[in-house]
Amino acid sequence: MTSEPEPQFPRAGRRVRLAYLVSHPIQYQAPLLRRIAQEPDIDLTVFFGSDFSVRGYRDEGFGVGVRWDVPLLDGYKHELLPRLRDGQDVGVMTPLNRGIVSRLRGRGGDLPFDALWVHGYAGANSIHGMIAAKALGIPVLLRAESWLRDRGRSGVMLTLKNLFFAGLKPMVDGVLPIGTLNAEYWRHYFGDDVPQFLMPYAVDNGYFAQRAREALEQRGVRREREVLDAERRHERHQLGDARVQQRLAPRDAHAAHARLHERADHGLPGLVAQALLEVAVVARGAAVHARQVAAIGQRDAHRARLDAGLDTGRDPEDRQRPVRLSGGRHERRTVANTPPGAAGFTGVSCSRGAP
Repeated sequence: MTSEPEPQFPRAGRRVRLAYLVSHPIQYQAPLLRRIAQEPDIDLTVFFGSDFSVRGYRDEGFGVGVRWDVPLLDGYKHELLPRLRDGQDVGVMTPLNRGIVSRLRGRGGDLPFDALWVHGYAGANSIHGMIAAKALGIPVLLRAESWLRDRGRSGVMLTLKNLFFAGLKPMVDGVLPIGTLNAEYWRHYFGDDVPQFLMPYAVDNGYFAQRAREALEQRGVRREREVLDAERRHERHQLGDARVQQRLAPRDAHAAHARLHERADHGLPGLVAQALLEVAVVARGAAVHARQVAAIGQRDAHRARLDAGLDTGRDPEDRQRPVRLSGGRHERRTVANTPPGAAGFTGVSCSRGAP
């Protein structure tokens, strides 16, 4: 009796085709995507719902226009999905796209994708992608940056959120926590029966090292420029003081004072006028002197900071402290040693709170 050979595993001998569905190019994810694309056994394709972060946009949380000076689309395959709705921010119904099913199934002779990685769960595109993947028999890996104590929620909202995750759980084959707090979040809502695969953010050390070298090379040029700017500001202060001196016309004031003294009849009106004129001349002279002293002090302090090689725009002690910037009600950005939900890992992250 001979046994039949076991069928070969369908993905053996070829790269795993991984689809990544995300709302838009995110600056702190680009190094991670480039790193995954370098893996010899992973064929990564990123599907974006919008490209507003590449075009430049207005950040409503900070109230400023944003245009990133780092490459967002280099080093990995990507495609912008056909758009039904787009905007300058991310919401439940924005962006809204079509064509997700056809791309997961494979087009133009391409094989279907072996797995779908989805970033976030609160948008229509994310739900659409997970439903399509489950219908096609494609495993779904879910990744988000949420944690349990990001902001307060009412009892009603927590009840609705528990119901939402109870319906979402059957569509998720695994979660990708970015750190310990994020892992705690998934365990709270999905339990221990949904596998977790740690996936912290990558930091492009080579990029930052190169920028640091460039900054060091340009340090002398910047210091010279700052010295010139300081000298020009000092010259403007001197010119301003000269204009004040000219407008005050101290010689004319002295002559007027002499004439007033000659004409005064030593009555009360003459004495009052004389006293007022003397007070005005002395006060004006003191103000000019104070401005000159302040300008010289600012110039000397600025040059002292330059000689010490310090950043003139910020106190040295402040550079040792993390900088935390808070955006709008539904968004919190942190530039610090660890991203939200990622205890123990170094990086820069942007956390968008879930409803």
